Amino acid sequence: MIHTTKLQGTPFINMMDSLINHAFADSLEMQTPLVNIIELEKDFQIELIAPGMQKENFKLKVEADTLIVSATLPENVEDKKFIKKSFVAKNFSRTFRLNKN
Repeated sequence: MIHTTKLQGTPFINMMDSLINHAFADSLEMQTPLVNIIELEKDFQIELIAPGMQKENFKLKVEADTLIVSATLPENVEDKKFIKKSFVAKNFSRTFRLNKN
């Protein structure tokens, strides 16, 4: 018989959770925002999760058959004392290939 102990929320688990999250924070997946692309009747809609970004931070550009969506944080970002930090606001650039039709 296997006995399990509930460890969620203990200082050890919280520390391990933090270490694992920070270890993978610089992976490519974490550097680009998650995206939903929705097909509408006559066009498409793109939704991005970009914490810390405001509308003014975004730049849209079309080059040939590619849409480039990028965002840059302002240089005067205020330092905050976080109790828990699950995501990081970073500059990014994503590209999407446009269909000719």
